[in-house]
Parts: sequence; C-alpha cells; structure tokens
Amino acid sequence: VAPDDNEWANRRALVFKSASWQFESVDALAEAQSKTKQSLGIVAPKEIISVEIHVRPDEENLSFDQKRERLRKKLEAEQEEVWLFDEWVPPEMKKLDFLKTRIQIRWKCAADKPHTMQIMDWEVAELQRKVGDEKALQAVRDHLDLNTYATQFFLGNLRMHPTRFTIVGLWYPKKRPEKQGLLY
Repeated sequence: VAPDDNEWANRRALVFKSASWQFESVDALAEAQSKTKQSLGIVAPKEIISVEIHVRPDEENLSFDQKRERLRKKLEAEQEEVWLFDEWVPPEMKKLDFLKTRIQIRWKCAADKPHTMQIMDWEVAELQRKVGDEKALQAVRDHLDLNTYATQFFLGNLRMHPTRFTIVGLWYPKKRPEKQGLLY
C-alpha cells in the first residue's frame, strides 16, 4: 500500500482482513500451531518491559558464513540458474553482512506472561546496518511506546523450531487522542 494520509487504515484493511491469524496471547498462537501448524500470527503487547541490544554468539556468524558458502557453491554448479538469480537480486543484497547484534524485546501479552524475543524484521535489520545499533534501538523503543502507538507484533516460527515464535514484523500506527480512537 502506497504511503498517504490513510496509510495505516489502508494497510489495516489488508492485514487484519482475516481473524484467523490474530491472537490475544502467545499461548493462543502456540495452541493454534500445535493444532493446525499455524506459523504466523499477530499479538498485541500489553506491556513492554525492556528493549535491548542482544549480541549474537560467534557460532551464529560461522553458521551464516557456512550457509552463504554452500549457497555460493550450489549456484556456481547451476550456472544457468545463477544468471537468472543474478538478474533478480540487486547487487546490494548479494553482499549482506552478518549482523552481530539483534534488538531484543522483553514484553507481556494479554495473558500477563513475559516473553523475550529478538526482532527478525528486515526493516529493523536494515536500519541497524544504515544507522548503527544505538540509533536503531532508539527508533524501535520510540515505536514501542504503547501510550503513543497501537503496536502489535507479527510473530513467526522457524522451520527448525516450529513451537518457538519470534518477532518477524512490527505494526505501529499512532494512536489518536482517547476519545477519537486509533488513527487506523
């Protein structure tokens, strides 16, 4: 949806069209995952406890490098497909460096249960690459002010860990004054 004065309202019409991936709590999403293999859901934080920089272990960097090398070798072996791949991938994406840190949020959902999750959102990672950890951290903290923003988390799981969820996206339209409701 192209940005305009109704940006969040227009996005909301698409994003919240189906109630099947909106959940009151992480437990409710986890229950849906166990019953239906649900891998994505939206949960609103009741409280933000902390937002910090999480330093990733060196093993993750090694794993990243190994995966990149395996992919490079595979693509070299499939030269015709490499040409197609190169056509569609911008040069700046081909040289992404491993991020040594991620922003981590400790928060409570409606069940009043604390959760600690890293943000694995592309927009946040790119912000860290462009402006550095501290400025990105402050921007995320600003958008997690629940008095100002109607923040919700897109939670997703990983193939290797289907019962563990992490923050894969942020929803943060500004709130209007109490009597007017939300901007979106």
